[in-house]
Amino acid sequence: MDYLVLLGFGIAGLYIWFAPTEKLLKNDYGLAKIYYWRAKDKDVGLKKAREYYIRLGKIFVFVSITGLLMKLIFSLL
Repeated sequence: MDYLVLLGFGIAGLYIWFAPTEKLLKNDYGLAKIYYWRAKDKDVGLKKAREYYIRLGKIFVFVSITGLLMKLIFSLL
């Protein structure tokens, strides 16, 4: 079960990392949407939101890989 959760985190992270920004903004009411609304220019807002989504996607993938490695190491002990 733990492996499925960690795999889900990895897939979600890859989706966030590579999905189009406009598609993610339609379902988001978090920090990226605030960056988008506060920007004076739409292109600048999309760039700021994209930077946030890339960072968030990397965090999800990092958690997934780290968790899988920890499970693997502790299962071998």
